[in-house]
Amino acid sequence: MRFWGIVAESRGDPERLRTVLAGLSRAEVYAFQDVFLEFSAEVRDLVGSGHTEDGADDVADWVVSQGAAAYAAVLAGGPVGAPLDPVGLGHVAYEVYFERFGVALDLM
Repeated sequence: MRFWGIVAESRGDPERLRTVLAGLSRAEVYAFQDVFLEFSAEVRDLVGSGHTEDGADDVADWVVSQGAAAYAAVLAGGPVGAPLDPVGLGHVAYEVYFERFGVALDLM
């Protein structure tokens, strides 16, 4: 799977990601979200300080949504630089999966 390529193609825009995911198979959408959640969890504790639990999730999703370089920088201890109300891509695959396949994407 070309996870970071998909993220780069979306340019952090949920609608662009929706378009990209719409062209993928069921297994590929599932795999994308599985990797997204894994990477988001890896940076969550690094970016979550000073945030509510939901806020930390939003910031972690935003970091992954910015692409491989931003993700690697945070893992290396670099600054996060998230906006006050970060919008990530973490929700998009759930929506696309349900719309295309009629069942909920069972990942958390």
